[in-house]
Amino acid sequence: MKKKKLSRDLLSNILIFTLITMFFVVLTIILISQRNVKESIIEKARDTLQVMHIETLHYVEHPVSELTAIQELIDEGMDSQNIGQIFNHFSYLEHVNVIDDKGKVIDSFPYTEDLIGLDMSQNDAFQDIRYSNEDEVLGKVILDSYLGEATIYLSKRVKDGYLIGYLDLSRFQDLIEKINLSEGEIGLVDEKGYYIGHTDYGLVEERAKDPFINEIRSGNIENNATVVYHGLRSVMHYEYVDEADWYLIYYHNSNYLANGTLQAILSNVLLFLLVIPIFGLLLGRKLREVNRYILSLDEATNRISAGEYELEEKNFKYEEFDNLYERVKTMSQKVEIREEEIMSLNMELESNYYTTIVLMAKAIDAKDSYTGNHSVRVRDYALMLAEEAELTSGQIRELRFGATLHDIGKISIKEEVLNKPGRLTNDEFDLIKTHPQVGYDIVEELPGMKMAKQVILHHHERYDGNGYPYGLKGNEIPILARIVTIADSFDAMTSERPYRQGHLSKREAFDELRKYAGTQFDPDLVEIFIAKVKSGA
Repeated sequence: MKKKKLSRDLLSNILIFTLITMFFVVLTIILISQRNVKESIIEKARDTLQVMHIETLHYVEHPVSELTAIQELIDEGMDSQNIGQIFNHFSYLEHVNVIDDKGKVIDSFPYTEDLIGLDMSQNDAFQDIRYSNEDEVLGKVILDSYLGEATIYLSKRVKDGYLIGYLDLSRFQDLIEKINLSEGEIGLVDEKGYYIGHTDYGLVEERAKDPFINEIRSGNIENNATVVYHGLRSVMHYEYVDEADWYLIYYHNSNYLANGTLQAILSNVLLFLLVIPIFGLLLGRKLREVNRYILSLDEATNRISAGEYELEEKNFKYEEFDNLYERVKTMSQKVEIREEEIMSLNMELESNYYTTIVLMAKAIDAKDSYTGNHSVRVRDYALMLAEEAELTSGQIRELRFGATLHDIGKISIKEEVLNKPGRLTNDEFDLIKTHPQVGYDIVEELPGMKMAKQVILHHHERYDGNGYPYGLKGNEIPILARIVTIADSFDAMTSERPYRQGHLSKREAFDELRKYAGTQFDPDLVEIFIAKVKSGA
């Protein structure tokens, strides 16, 4: 029987026509709705910024008038206390300093004794007005140490000195917070681009700078352009406050533009109520059928991933799926062959690698006439303990390497020191103590074996922190190194050594391990080791 073509059966001429019609209708609605919504948003933003522009000018111009009024009251001879009372009730300024022509504070409103005599000659507020050609200077946003918050200074040249007032930025912040900003963020920036006020006041406190101010000032970005602001796609509107050389910038979240467009689209959804159910019924039936075939293919690939390469025969309704399933079966056979080849190569590589390591260990043992096959015995003891220590297969593999090579650093130590009978001198013992670090340096460039290298470096650390080379303590010592420490010590106690006569029995060695459990050895691993050796003895 000839198979059907999925493309012909699933996408009939009627459905293709319906889909194309729906696409163009929806696209038309989206474009018209988006244009109308964007125009509405731009108009609203323009009105908002114009109102804020007027309010901002008021908050800037009023403090200038205040400084003039304060100077007139000073010239009329009014005392500081009365001026301070008037200042406290009506001022747009948080603080005003009266400064002589040398830059020293001679009075302040409200009166603050700590400020009298303060040298402000190097202060930006004083420097700006002193060297300006203007009688009034609107400064930049600063963090004032007296106020303990961000502020803007306003400097005025007067008779025999200067007045410097500090604007209350909360007024600009209150102005912004009065605006309904659920759809975006508004910022007021100074001539340098730093925020004077912002929907997120934290940006003012952090002295943050608007990311687009340079482009706005240079004319490289148009008003109502779409930008990414604080991670959100936004439409940017701005208004120049020319009297202060500031900018009001409104970032309108594009999500609201999308939401407005969506609402317009939903208003036309009735147009499709008759088309969608029919399309859904026809397409849904085919999709459920195709979904069953896809699940069958998915099951086949999962079986291959799990190592099951024999796939049964299947008969699909569509020839595309038949062809695809045949390719999956062919792939399965090739994967099985390739996996067997890789496994064989890996086994051969690891065998060769380990043979090299064993030869290196034997070369080390050959230097010490008393410790023949010591590395192999330590490896076997360590692996015996690992069987009961709930290690992963990867940890056990690296333990095998690390235990075998734990004394590789001794290759740098003279044989007369290694084989010296009796007690070592301090210098000789210090030389012996270098072998963990030397061993680590030797194998450091070998690929992989990160845990094995740690065994070589730390197998002489003590559980109480008095070991070497780094004095690690308790669980700071890698568990594989703690295991090798026990295996190494046990073999040393039960083997002939040049520095003592005879050797301990296993029972005596068990007693020694328990004696130093918690000081030299991990106490939990000691008990596991003793139980394992006894059960295998």
